Amino acid sequence: MKKSKLTNKNNINNNKTNKTHKSIQHLQHGGYKKTTVLNNFKFVVITKSIMDTDNSNESNNINNITNINNIKSQDYIKITIGSGNRKCVEITINNGNPSNASLDRFDYQIDCNISKNMRRKVDTHSMMDTLKLFLKTNIKNDMDIDIKTITLEDGSKTLCAGTNFSIIYYDLFLFKYGSTYYNYTYGFDFYYESDREQHIDNLRLIKDVTINKQEFINYLQTKNIARDNILNHEQNISEFLETIIDGILDTEFVKQYSHKDNLSYLLHYFFMYMKTITRYQTMIYFSCVKYI
Repeated sequence: MKKSKLTNKNNINNNKTNKTHKSIQHLQHGGYKKTTVLNNFKFVVITKSIMDTDNSNESNNINNITNINNIKSQDYIKITIGSGNRKCVEITINNGNPSNASLDRFDYQIDCNISKNMRRKVDTHSMMDTLKLFLKTNIKNDMDIDIKTITLEDGSKTLCAGTNFSIIYYDLFLFKYGSTYYNYTYGFDFYYESDREQHIDNLRLIKDVTINKQEFINYLQTKNIARDNILNHEQNISEFLETIIDGILDTEFVKQYSHKDNLSYLLHYFFMYMKTITRYQTMIYFSCVKYI
């Protein structure tokens, strides 16, 4: 599922949360960079024009553009949210399809907002909501572009601590919610009907599956995990099976063990085990769309 200096922080924090601050910087070879502050997030909008490809002609500057809001000669518009060099959100609007915004990056970091106090879940939702507001109001008003959809390629995953394995968020949310990460969290839908059909088939395959605890431990042993590793974490495995499987990935359990080295390791092998006995297919990358 990819700057200019921040405006004075004190000035921003003294503004009301819904007040917008803007600054515009003209680019040397055409286009411009605009900084906007909205709801505690800093948006940087960069327009790129055809003239960017001709770096040999130094006269191609902003003076050749009669109206900075005219996008007819521009290849694309880049929108970022972030702090300093960090880009927590990256959006591309292509001139060929100006009604769609491609969400190229959407990350959680503590300093994604101006206050540098991002809270997981609460402020990530606020960041997404502010992004939609920015597209529907600022981009509409400043550039006369009516964004109707946001699209993205969902390849969300997290690396297992100390291993080369990753937990695919599709697997996690498939078992926990019967949904996908961006669908459950932000209301995105499948872009392609074939992906939707694959997901429906996966739900059918895992429905009413029962797990034999000893079989799962035996499965771990076949994967050449050190025996002392299994013995040391046998209680974790038991709790994992009783709480996660019986409770469908209980949130409190995940919270309790999320910082322990072997939880993600066990999750990885649990999903491998489930794919073995159910034959469901992991959807590693798939396209999503949200109408706004």
